Amino acid sequence: MSVFLGALLRLVGTTIVLSIVVAVLSPWTHGSDAITVFVAFGCAALASMLLSLLASLSLQPGALVAIAAALAAEFACRYLGPWHVAGGALMVGATFGVLLALPPLIALLSRSGRVLATTLWIQ
Repeated sequence: MSVFLGALLRLVGTTIVLSIVVAVLSPWTHGSDAITVFVAFGCAALASMLLSLLASLSLQPGALVAIAAALAAEFACRYLGPWHVAGGALMVGATFGVLLALPPLIALLSRSGRVLATTLWIQ
């Protein structure tokens, strides 16, 4: 669990630092400086990490359900939602993916090392 939390903290920290760098450089690069775009890509990176971890731990059905729900939420937000925020649809979809991927990961990773190793070996 400590390795998982460390990876989460490194991902969030890197996303924050690089977003600040891009925001500072945006006047010279004429890029987007909307904070919602940075949050959306941070959510997408977190969802990608969690879903990849689900798949690598032989929990492909859970990963598939989370991906399908995330894509459905993004589609619904993009085409059915009345609001237009830069990166809003990606943010909503990725958040759905994170919320669906976290419970099975926490349940599996919070076990002791011997139980986790046995579970992975059996699967």
